[in-house]
Amino acid sequence: MIPDSIDSSHIRSALKVIDTKGVPSARRSTRYDLIQGNKKYPPKYVISVAYRVQSGKEWPASNFTGGDQSNNFLIARGFRVVRKDGSPVGITPTMENDESVFQEGRALYRKHRKLERDSRIGRLAKDTRIKKVGKLSCDACGFSFERAYGPRGAGFIEAHHTIPVSELRGKKATRVSYIVLVCANCHRILHRTRPWLGMAELRKIVNSRRRGRTRA
Repeated sequence: MIPDSIDSSHIRSALKVIDTKGVPSARRSTRYDLIQGNKKYPPKYVISVAYRVQSGKEWPASNFTGGDQSNNFLIARGFRVVRKDGSPVGITPTMENDESVFQEGRALYRKHRKLERDSRIGRLAKDTRIKKVGKLSCDACGFSFERAYGPRGAGFIEAHHTIPVSELRGKKATRVSYIVLVCANCHRILHRTRPWLGMAELRKIVNSRRRGRTRA
């Protein structure tokens, strides 16, 4: 986990510290670089030093991961990250870690989430959406975590499998078309009753309520 207390000013100060003191050989990056001007910096080490700037002590490398976690953190705060071949890195969608109990029961819900994680179909659906439209928003109500919460919400949304786990018959999902992307509220409403509410029905409810508020 990366401390939320680190902001862009701490990161910029960390870059100045690294310019002066250099990078320990054990903390050099192998896959990604943070680019500032014409200089390259190891993303994970930058975060560790930024925490030292902010708190007085370095954040241990063992407390968080490199790759997507570090890159998302830096990109969301306005910094540019590239791969070693120079190709740009964008926000990578994050998978929700939700153990909420929907009405159909904890065991079925966990199995449903496990199937999505094992097949990576949720991540693929999010990647596809970002490449196509450049952002993630709820397919039912249009809510955007990034618009509502800023950098903290970038790349986040929940993936809902439109086929109930009871109908999967033990097979893993393999099609992005089975996935819709929804906010947490809409996800819970979809799961609230058995049989599940369909997306068309949910959109009708959302639009109807909006029209009612507009008339009021």
